[in-house]
Amino acid sequence: MQFNEKSAKFFKDNSYLLSTGFIDTNACEILYNHVKNNAKRLEWFERQRSPYDEDRWGKFNDTQAPGAFSLYGDPIMDSVLELGTTKLQYLTGIKLMPTYSYHRLYVQNNDLKRHKDRPSCEISATLCLGYDTSNLSKEHKDWNWPMFISKEDGGKGTPLHMKPGDIIVYRGCEVEHWREPYPGLNHAQLFLHYNEIDGQFQNVYDGRPLLGLPASYRNLNKIVDW
Repeated sequence: MQFNEKSAKFFKDNSYLLSTGFIDTNACEILYNHVKNNAKRLEWFERQRSPYDEDRWGKFNDTQAPGAFSLYGDPIMDSVLELGTTKLQYLTGIKLMPTYSYHRLYVQNNDLKRHKDRPSCEISATLCLGYDTSNLSKEHKDWNWPMFISKEDGGKGTPLHMKPGDIIVYRGCEVEHWREPYPGLNHAQLFLHYNEIDGQFQNVYDGRPLLGLPASYRNLNKIVDW
């Protein structure tokens, strides 16, 4: 397996890595719009008081980011997860198996609670898709919302800023990570989760028979026959 020695060493020493331009801005624009449309769809369901399956359509009650739209295992996002494997292996020097994707649209005053992740998020990545800060003053027009990472439990943390297409890779089960309340209008992030092929966890596809399936398909013992 080919890998970047410089970035792999940084990741090994620090348990995180910020990489710019992981995907191009055209792809970001498509995915950002996809996330916003997913959130609008769920808002419509709620305004109509129409019953819906949050496993398929998403939710606003994720305990890690209350009020933000979140969705697990979207087929398009799971495709990004799969296709991103080789590039993340190159950056980290670690052989990876995909587990699941998760995307979120934060809106004003949403935050991300300080936490560590479950075993399927052994190697995690958060990819910035786009954001709207048009409500902020002109002097803050280039501001972007940092995620904090701390190797020490309860530590101050390092703020990491991303523009669309940039990605942070981190050891999700080992480092604490969080975001402070968001001042802009919206901000979309895609989370890509992996296990190490040679590691202690072997949660391929997060227990689902296929990528692109909702969380309710975890731990099935057979392939679904569509």
